[in-house]
Formats: sequence, structure tokens, C-alpha cells
Amino acid sequence: MVVRLRLKLGTVRTGHGLEVVQLISRFRRWLAPASAVALGVALWRLAYDLDWTGRFAISDGLFSHWQVWMALAVLLQVLDAMLGRFGHGGAATP
Repeated sequence: MVVRLRLKLGTVRTGHGLEVVQLISRFRRWLAPASAVALGVALWRLAYDLDWTGRFAISDGLFSHWQVWMALAVLLQVLDAMLGRFGHGGAATP
């Protein structure tokens, strides 16, 4: 069984100033490491819930749940994919 998901991320934008494209490029450099950190924190919290590790740094509040950190990691990856299409002419290939 093959399952294919098609995500319509919007149209490719063109005609933006060089400064905007450079700014987005600099911002994208931080998205992958930030996503990796969020994934690491999610796995740490999950391991804490399974009693595999010691005390978790954030004991209460919204960010004390591994699901929030996992969603943040996915959101950052999706944002990186969307910004990767910004400023390029033509259709992006899947």
C-alpha cells in the first residue's frame, strides 16, 4: 500500500528585492538547527516520561510536554520548506 500526501504550499513568489531574499536566506540558516534542538528536547521529555533519564529542565507549563516540542520541530521544518520556495522563479519540484 502506497500513501501519497500532496501539500499545496502556495505559489512561488518572484520579483522581491535582493535584501528580502538575503534576509530570508539568513533566517533559514537557523531553522534546521532550531528544529533539531526542539526534536532533542522532545525526545528528552519523552525519555523522562518513560523514566529513562533524570529530571527534565521544564517541570510545568506548556513547554513541559513532549508533544509541544515535537509540534514545534515539525512546524520549523515546514516553515523552512515554505521559505525555500520564496524568491525562486518557476515551479518548485517535489
